[in-house]
Amino acid sequence: MWQLPFLPSRVQVKHNARLRSTVARYLKNTRTIEVGPRFFSLRTRQIDVLAHEMAHAAIDFKHGQAVNVHGQEWQSFVRAVGFTPRARLTTAGARPKRTGLEIPPLYAHRCPVCHMLRLSKRPIKRWRCRSCVEAGLEGTLKITRVAREK
Repeated sequence: MWQLPFLPSRVQVKHNARLRSTVARYLKNTRTIEVGPRFFSLRTRQIDVLAHEMAHAAIDFKHGQAVNVHGQEWQSFVRAVGFTPRARLTTAGARPKRTGLEIPPLYAHRCPVCHMLRLSKRPIKRWRCRSCVEAGLEGTLKITRVAREK
């Protein structure tokens, strides 16, 4: 395969239960293909996924880092083994794309003493009210979730 007869013996395939958003990935530094839980739920596309990742391994052995990850060399390697080169695998169980209509909440960080207000996308407990801390107070902020308006 790809004039690299040693490839199957040099690349390990391991299960990684922590992979959530990807089906599989090739790690250059350890020359390992990791497959996630979604890989095992695929019925007909497992060979496609393995060919995709093995092509990454072959490119790594042949060209190193001198080529683009999904560039022409990789595409020709995938075609050489009879598959269509795709950077992404679309599956029925894939997460729906965000439409932009969903607006994430904001968190209000308010000082109960001087009523200073600071907004963020997530709660940050280490923030303190600067003016209250400079005045010798604790400066702890009260955090509340605020719904954004469209």
